[in-house]
Amino acid sequence: MLWDWLRVCLGGYRNPDASAERCRYEDYEKDRATTVIVTHAAVHVDYAVGGLLGTGGFGLVKEGLHRQTQSKSALKFVFRKGLSKNDEELFLMEAGILTGLTHAHVVEMRGFYKWEQAYCLAMERMEGGELCEDIVRRVFYSEACARRIILQVLDALAFLHRRGIIHRDLKPENLLLVRRGSEYVKLADFGFAAVLSQPTYKVVEPVGSPGYAAAEVLRVMPYDGQADVFSLGVISFVLLSGYLPFGGVEGTLTETVNATLEGNPPFDEVQWSAVSDAARDFVEALLSPSPSDRPTAEKAMFHPWMKVQGNTLLSRSLSDRRFGENKPLLEEFQGLQRRRLKAAVGAVLAANRLHKFLAAGHEDRGDEAASRHGDQRRQGG
Repeated sequence: MLWDWLRVCLGGYRNPDASAERCRYEDYEKDRATTVIVTHAAVHVDYAVGGLLGTGGFGLVKEGLHRQTQSKSALKFVFRKGLSKNDEELFLMEAGILTGLTHAHVVEMRGFYKWEQAYCLAMERMEGGELCEDIVRRVFYSEACARRIILQVLDALAFLHRRGIIHRDLKPENLLLVRRGSEYVKLADFGFAAVLSQPTYKVVEPVGSPGYAAAEVLRVMPYDGQADVFSLGVISFVLLSGYLPFGGVEGTLTETVNATLEGNPPFDEVQWSAVSDAARDFVEALLSPSPSDRPTAEKAMFHPWMKVQGNTLLSRSLSDRRFGENKPLLEEFQGLQRRRLKAAVGAVLAANRLHKFLAAGHEDRGDEAASRHGDQRRQGG
């Protein structure tokens, strides 16, 4: 079962029945037809193309300044040469999902261009970087700050789920800050996203990121948007405590998966002593092993924690309550937590690289394309 999970998540397997439950990218061609421009020059007509922001397996991202509106964008170029049919299908699926998707907390696709050599997505420029980087920098958040971020993500998920869209790879790396130091986040990277054509439909492809994927995904069972809610529960846990709930910092991929399946996140009494009972109850609800026991994204927005007075939450800061004026002890703790988080992120990335390499020998490489421009998303969403 674990190998099946790794093959799908990291490239090498595709469930043959799953495509019937997803809107195929051809369904979006008519809707997108009016936005497709078939010459490379058209990109330069609309945008002043600037410096390089990042590179990925199939292309690169450059700065773009819209000549008419003067708004900044990230231009994601994907080269068609060497792009497999499955890679192309997944890329066009992502573009199709983003077309016309307008929400305050979803990164906006501002244009789609296609010509013989490449595709280009003009994406809203997010200059604050990933929430993951902000977590490592801060180590932990006050309850007030964490709640503001979580509420924004819930709003985005409720919007997507009403439209039958499951993100399927919700994690701090895919939440981008509008600017550094702000608490305004937007959901990005829809490379793993699926669309359910009926409210009762589910998908079975176990894709996503270990440590954030729900138990039903790891068990290769049919699932829906409740899997996104679980992933947000993991993010909430990290924001409030500063550590990951499943697998530990030095845990192997197998240990991470097994810990998720067991469904008993370790609420360290010392680190959670500064967190309110309402916040902990919220996290526990989102991390419920059974999807039916979790609140939907819509209902989670009305959890009692969301109704607590803001000025009460402001006083609940792990650093203030646990360390007081002991600055050296606080700095030592922050350094330790920062190293632990970096080690955890590094371990997952290393496992991804290793298992991608191992999976490369398989003929049915399937969903490998879903991570095709992971490096690019950091700059452009």
